[in-house]
Amino acid sequence: MMKQYVQYDEELAPFFPKSANVDMLLFSLGEKHCMRTKIEVEGNIISLLELWCQNYNCHFRIDQEQYIYIARDHKLLEAAIALDHSPKAHALSLGRLLGYPECCCQMIESLGEEGIDPFEETYKLQEFTEPFQIINPVRYREGFAYISHVPCSTCCVASYKIARRVKGFLEENQDHSTFDNLFKWTKEFL
Repeated sequence: MMKQYVQYDEELAPFFPKSANVDMLLFSLGEKHCMRTKIEVEGNIISLLELWCQNYNCHFRIDQEQYIYIARDHKLLEAAIALDHSPKAHALSLGRLLGYPECCCQMIESLGEEGIDPFEETYKLQEFTEPFQIINPVRYREGFAYISHVPCSTCCVASYKIARRVKGFLEENQDHSTFDNLFKWTKEFL
């Protein structure tokens, strides 16, 4: 019997970027206690989110830049929003709230927010050797990744542990009907 997870309702999927697939899965598995991603605010998305959050005992808020924050704990949600909107350096603290490994948070903090995207681009030129290929974030924006952060190195053990747990869950549940309906995007990735 499969444990009850927060399920990514197919009605919600069109409003989220493909990268939200892995964020939602990590949130569902408890690897993240709070998630942040872009969202298209149109149609009946607000009522769908309200119902979805009510069903799974979650809270959400959408900011002016159309980022959605989702958490099980309302105080954590508010803390993440306040940190993200703070003019002070906040990559380390926000990364921790979003469930990223400490080593990766520290690396991102040292780069500064403006250095994250250029650093992420360097991964397109680097090789991730076995067994660390599963932490390669290059296809994250397409929805094909086991982690939702930029790892601090191509051999980050903390990122690898998260990726292994996610990959293991997907492999164990690939034939479950919930998997078919909610995580069908991963079948190409497995």
